[in-house]
Amino acid sequence: MVLRHFAMENYYEVLGVSPSVTSQELKRVFQHFARQYHPDKTSQETPTSDSTSRFVAVAAAWKVLGDPELRKQYDAAWVQRCTAQAQPVQDSVSIEEFDVTADGRSVFTCRCGGEYELTSQNIEFRVDYLSCPSCSLCIAVRYS
Repeated sequence: MVLRHFAMENYYEVLGVSPSVTSQELKRVFQHFARQYHPDKTSQETPTSDSTSRFVAVAAAWKVLGDPELRKQYDAAWVQRCTAQAQPVQDSVSIEEFDVTADGRSVFTCRCGGEYELTSQNIEFRVDYLSCPSCSLCIAVRYS
């Protein structure tokens, strides 16, 4: 059983675009949402928490997808996440259960002896499923 946790967010879905969207179209969509949800631009006297949280989500998606290098990294992390989801889930592991090695890597030992590695990029994007490089199992990562 996999517990619910903060999952890696699909930034393309947040912006309502496909992964094949061009940079120019992505910028246009972000600007549209920014005008619609920015707390200083809303037509209401006091912005609602819903419009504020929507703006925060849109801004986070734009921060990653608007930067070509971060977008490339995010796309790779998303593919890895989707691939891992199709594999058997061994366990649900809190991020605090990962061990930090002498060289600064965050690892969790699989029952096969392999190591799940949680990179700083995984943490930034909140990758919630990791595949074991030595077997076909994966774990669900819980972020607190």
